[in-house]
Amino acid sequence: MILSGKEILERLTMVAPVSTPAGLERVKELINEGKVVVSPFPDISKILKVFSLELEIGKIKIPESPGFLKEICIDFSRPETLKEKFEISDKEQVFLHPNPRDFLRVETRQFLGIPADLVAQIGIGSKFATHGLEIIGEPAYLLPGFVGKVDLNIKNSGNRPIALSPGLPIFQLVFELLSSPLNI
Repeated sequence: MILSGKEILERLTMVAPVSTPAGLERVKELINEGKVVVSPFPDISKILKVFSLELEIGKIKIPESPGFLKEICIDFSRPETLKEKFEISDKEQVFLHPNPRDFLRVETRQFLGIPADLVAQIGIGSKFATHGLEIIGEPAYLLPGFVGKVDLNIKNSGNRPIALSPGLPIFQLVFELLSSPLNI
């Protein structure tokens, strides 16, 4: 069963930014109580939809390969070939072009905690998906007990470049109730 916006709201809880071991322990306590944790907690009227939550872009990392910078071979025996080149600051934007070889590594701004009786599917919101933005390897699921920020690879399969910047609410999080909770 997919949770409605009202059901999501009943289970949402806000916590201070999670940057300490004590803060992380508090998140674990809350998800053990069945709460969905989101931090920092944006204006709920802007992110709560009929049956989903919108999440914002946090960090944007531009990989060295492929497309954006120089082309290098990804060699799993050489970890330096997997490194990301640089991050976009909060005031900058990057244009993701409709090239099948180009992608960005994007992290959510929000830190999440998923309780034992829910699974969450993260996708691209319809406003952005209709213009070709997509997650590589979609669908992406957050399993019960997940705690952290979400890191995803996105690409543009549309026909025009898409401007992206930190704070843009491109992600949609849909919660599904499990038939029985998992032990986490």
